[in-house]
Amino acid sequence: MTLRPVNRVILVYTAIVTVMALAGWSKVLSGGSAYGAAFPSSHVAGMITASVMSAMGSPRLGLILGVPTVLLTVGVVYCQMHYGVDVVAGVLEAVVVILLVSRAQ
Repeated sequence: MTLRPVNRVILVYTAIVTVMALAGWSKVLSGGSAYGAAFPSSHVAGMITASVMSAMGSPRLGLILGVPTVLLTVGVVYCQMHYGVDVVAGVLEAVVVILLVSRAQ
C-alpha cells in the first residue's frame, strides 16, 4: 500500500510528536511563562508543511496557501499567541517533516 504525500506528512508528524511526548518534553516546556504558549508552534509547522507539500503537487495552490501561511506566521507573534522562538522552532519542525517526507517518496 502506497501512502499519499498528505498521509505521509501526518504519519511523520505524529511520530515526531509521540517521540517528544515520550521523551518528557511536556514537563520541560510546561514551566514556560506565557499561559497557553506552545513550543514549537504547531500552527506554523502545520501551515508551512501543508503549503510546501501542496506546492509540490500544484504550484498555484502552494502560492495561494502561502498568503495565509505568512499571515499566520506573523500574526501568532504579533497577537502574542507565541514567542518568536516558538515560531522559529515551528519553521524548523516543518523543514524536518518536509525533508523526511521528500526522502520517503
